[in-house]
Amino acid sequence: VEVYRTEIIAEAGATMLQLSKLALENSLSGFEVFYDIPSSVGGAVVMNAGASGKEIKDLVVKVRYLDLNNLQIKEINNDDIGFEYRNSNFQKNTDKVVLKAWFILNKGDKKVIKFKMEKIVVDSIFYNSINLIRSSLANIDLGHHTHEDFNNYVNAANHLYSKLIKPQEKQIKGKSLIIIPDDQL
Repeated sequence: VEVYRTEIIAEAGATMLQLSKLALENSLSGFEVFYDIPSSVGGAVVMNAGASGKEIKDLVVKVRYLDLNNLQIKEINNDDIGFEYRNSNFQKNTDKVVLKAWFILNKGDKKVIKFKMEKIVVDSIFYNSINLIRSSLANIDLGHHTHEDFNNYVNAANHLYSKLIKPQEKQIKGKSLIIIPDDQL
């Protein structure tokens, strides 16, 4: 992986996590939303990975690929890749193998970039924890609680506590924490 001013050049096997961290180190904004996406650069380009309204196509300048039809290495510019929602010409033409990609980012404030990356992780943990609680409570017959129902609830609540509250204990100690159910907002 190489960085030149606001451009990052990466081989297809590099991970989006690596690129996100490298971008942060160089105060480059744009890869924050890919911080927790478990993908290689090649995979992200092939399927036009994205989150929070951003897609990899927004950052790709060009891609180097191997054409298996004639075993030639070629390059293609963003406009010719045929990016669509979670799709590209590479996904449609499996005889083209992504080798390398060039990305253009924007200079940014390192603290803001780091905050966005951390927020994505916290949001993800919160969402997953809430879903765990909801799924563990979904089939509880309120008139016939079992020991297993109670254990499921306690485990889900402990998971939520360990992921959201415990890491923030110093900041919230002595303060009130109010949890409002979705349907009450």
